[in-house]
Amino acid sequence: MTTTRTPDNAALALYPPRAPEATTPVDGAHYGVPKHVYDLKPMGLTIAVDPPQVGTVDAGDVIRLVLNKASTEATKTIQPGEENAVHTLYLPKGLLLTTGVNTLVYTITRGSQNIGTSTPDLTLLYNDIRPGKEDLTPGDGAHSRLQLILPQDVIDDGIDAERAKQGVQVCFAYPYCRAYDVIRLNCNGKDVVRTVTAAEAPTSPSAEPTKICVMVGEDVFQQAGDNSKFVFSYTVTDQLGNGPDTDSPYSGTVEVDVHLKETRLVAPDLAEDPDDPSDDPSTIDLTKLGSKDLTVLVHTFAPLWQANDKIRVTYTATQPGAPIVSHTVEADVGRIPFTYKLMVPNAKVIAGSTVRGKYELIRGGEIFATSNPAKADVIGNPIIGLLPPFLVGAVDPIDVLAHPNGVTVRVEYLEARTTDRARLVEVNPPAGSPQFPLVEFNSDKQVDTVLSAAFLAARHGKVIELRWNLNRNGGQAGKSDSVTVTVLKIVDEDLRLPTPEVPQATDEGDLNLAHFEGDAQVKVAPWIGMMAGQKVELTAHGFKDDDSPHIIYLLPSHTVIDDDLTNGVKSDLLRSELLKLKNESKITATLTIDFTPDNNLAERVACPKRSLTLRKLKKTSGLETWEGRSQQTFIQNAPVKLDNSFTVHVIRDSSGSLYQIRIIHLQSFHMKFGFATLLADRSSLFRLDLDGLAQKMSVEFSSVYRDGTLIKFCDSKGETLHAAQIPVTHESVHTSSYTALTGTSIAYVEILVGPEIYGGIWIDNILWE
Repeated sequence: MTTTRTPDNAALALYPPRAPEATTPVDGAHYGVPKHVYDLKPMGLTIAVDPPQVGTVDAGDVIRLVLNKASTEATKTIQPGEENAVHTLYLPKGLLLTTGVNTLVYTITRGSQNIGTSTPDLTLLYNDIRPGKEDLTPGDGAHSRLQLILPQDVIDDGIDAERAKQGVQVCFAYPYCRAYDVIRLNCNGKDVVRTVTAAEAPTSPSAEPTKICVMVGEDVFQQAGDNSKFVFSYTVTDQLGNGPDTDSPYSGTVEVDVHLKETRLVAPDLAEDPDDPSDDPSTIDLTKLGSKDLTVLVHTFAPLWQANDKIRVTYTATQPGAPIVSHTVEADVGRIPFTYKLMVPNAKVIAGSTVRGKYELIRGGEIFATSNPAKADVIGNPIIGLLPPFLVGAVDPIDVLAHPNGVTVRVEYLEARTTDRARLVEVNPPAGSPQFPLVEFNSDKQVDTVLSAAFLAARHGKVIELRWNLNRNGGQAGKSDSVTVTVLKIVDEDLRLPTPEVPQATDEGDLNLAHFEGDAQVKVAPWIGMMAGQKVELTAHGFKDDDSPHIIYLLPSHTVIDDDLTNGVKSDLLRSELLKLKNESKITATLTIDFTPDNNLAERVACPKRSLTLRKLKKTSGLETWEGRSQQTFIQNAPVKLDNSFTVHVIRDSSGSLYQIRIIHLQSFHMKFGFATLLADRSSLFRLDLDGLAQKMSVEFSSVYRDGTLIKFCDSKGETLHAAQIPVTHESVHTSSYTALTGTSIAYVEILVGPEIYGGIWIDNILWE
């Protein structure tokens, strides 16, 4: 085809582009762009560009889409033979604005010059969020965010001819509601369409649901027909063509009993007392009902009713903001005419609720007829019989110290409802006692509350009274009878209470000032029933040199704090206080506890006492030559304190010896030993305990005829400072001596005699200083 070429610098007259897959018409723009033709297309939105006048474009010219005055990457180069063709381009995804109107034009460039721009602007609307947003519960077939709201009386009683004449207002609430949304309400197969007006829609769509309503007229129900399970559901589409979540396009369904043509049976009677002719059928009085079940009276008459029919009663109790309580009960029809009594459990008659009851005539397994509903308001307060609480895993009276983890008190109420809660109550509790918590019943209809050891200890020696309250619908619905429980008194010095410990003392109870530097400490471990706020007193009792008593107040009135619950209580026992006490006297550490917090030691209990022997070893010196001492034998485990000297302590006698360990007088000793000496026979073991501490000590040996005799110089802790073998001396003398290092002292020597055969060895001239 022959075309007339347009000069390079001539401007072209270009028509607007088109969006052939988009929605038109829409309010506010030329096109609406639904998500399925843009977001779900691999290349984006299809744009068609019609050819300009014949002969005005050339091969090699470039078409480019310009969105909202910004050039895009969407271009197409006109190929030879395409000068007069419709050209297809694709607007890339992610470019369209979701607020306001988008404008789209295209340009044609030849070389580096723009030779034309389409006019006027093409306008586009785009919504990136669907009406209703995404379903939060996928897979159940119902869009969780499309709320369908019907009048409560329609849900409860259904729709008869009279109710249909009034019309039924059905409401919808969903997020991202916009003007011109089209709501399609399914009324059991008959659609009712409702378009959202600009005045009804929010200014800016948001996640906050918007409520839109429509009145469904009598004609809709007449056309849809009667059905005991008449289904309502809806979907919504915005003006661009976007529906809700594609996996859940419809709301959940609401089933209603529609019976315009059906004649209903007479409503049942709801009665607290079926034998009371003055009973008000519009109310259920819980005081009058008491603990009895609610009676539903159904009157059967011929010819409608026949033998072997079945009565099925459906009962509901509703309260605003609370789950619906329902019950179904059936009875077989035998005698006609007759009034049948079908019972609803007392627990399902909810205070403050509105109850409804209706029945169905079942014949051959099918619903033959349905009654009108009976309706009544529940008034008064229920009379609920609650059993008192009881102990679990413990007996009355309670021994507090036998239950370090506390004692469980159980509440049981087999008729507890799902939202019921229970609170254990102490009758006349001590001032300042906190309430027990409200607790939901478990699957066994029980609530367990632990009385901690601290709770019980604070009440030891007392009788406590316990009951429980039933909480229902946010208020107290009943309280049980009480039960009394005795808590045994915690006696003084019960061995299950902790004993004060002094780490510086030995296990045998010696507290030797020579064994440690500085002060001692008294520590008491945490005890059963311990709690913050309790008062304790920790003391040490001893005696002065004149035997007068002396009390050291370590913790005179200590308040237990949280840290003590883990670490126990402790205090320094000052050395300066210990030095005031008599050597070798008894010290008794005592902790007393007042288990009642902030009771200021008014009712104390004493823990087991820790008794110690105080040893204040002093520096000592002396010389023992045995001269002037009477002859005597020292025997095993019978220490003898020598005047102005040491203590001889035989640990092991000499087996089969005639001499053992003894002071003897002879004329034949070595001249250095005088006329008296200490004889120690073979294999004996003994100690010479000083009455203080010495820095140096020496011992002379003679008459040693065999190897094996050993001497040890030891400190007050029993540790060996120096040990030496005694050589064979015959008639000569061997001196074994030792000088203690700085910071150590000699408290005693220990001598092991070797296997002598000539009557034992001689030990003399013992010097210490």
